[in-house]
Amino acid sequence: MVKSIRNIFPHGRQTDQGVGDIRIGQATVVVALDGSGDAENIQEGIDLLESTGGVVYIKEGTYQPKATILINNSNTMLIGAGNATIIKPTAALTSKTIDVNAVDECTIQDLQIDNTNTTSATGINIVNADNILITNCIIKNMSNAPAIDVDKTTDSRFIANDFSGSEGLNIATANKCTFIGNLGGTAINISANSDRNIIVGNYLGELIIDGATENQNIIIGNLYESLSDSGTDTQIGHNIDY
Repeated sequence: MVKSIRNIFPHGRQTDQGVGDIRIGQATVVVALDGSGDAENIQEGIDLLESTGGVVYIKEGTYQPKATILINNSNTMLIGAGNATIIKPTAALTSKTIDVNAVDECTIQDLQIDNTNTTSATGINIVNADNILITNCIIKNMSNAPAIDVDKTTDSRFIANDFSGSEGLNIATANKCTFIGNLGGTAINISANSDRNIIVGNYLGELIIDGATENQNIIIGNLYESLSDSGTDTQIGHNIDY
């Protein structure tokens, strides 16, 4: 039974069931610029998680990291307050804003990445990571870099994101992934032995299946400027070239 709520955000509560102070609310860690959370910067919040992962809720505000934000444990979720949570790196960051490397079952959702100050940096970098979900994110103002750069992932999902003002998605060695309802970006470029992916309901610039080593991908119901398909046994239907 919950006995009391001791702060303004209900992530720290007390119970009388013999376990003392525990997290009962949706967030394991709360990040807030105004000091009302557990941490005031995102990396600090991630580093407070146990090795088993957890949920980092990022309250509204503009966060300005000087270095890449590293998700270093599997089963980690970064959840923002929608467009009110803005990650806007300083010019000191030059490579990637968020790095998801060799961890699985991670989620990034409901936040905005604005690389106005560092347009050559990738928004989200995913390497050797499976079952990743990127959803309801705005990733913008990176005219010289992809919003999301992927190198080796399986069973990941990219759903309802806005990549306007970026080079879009650069996807290498992706298998059994879904790309649904994404908006904007110069291109979705799929290459390097990427097989059996589903690309449906996206509105973008170019859609590129790069070579014959890409097998049995499904492309349905998209709106794009052009399609370049060099893949093998690609299934294509009900798309519109505008």
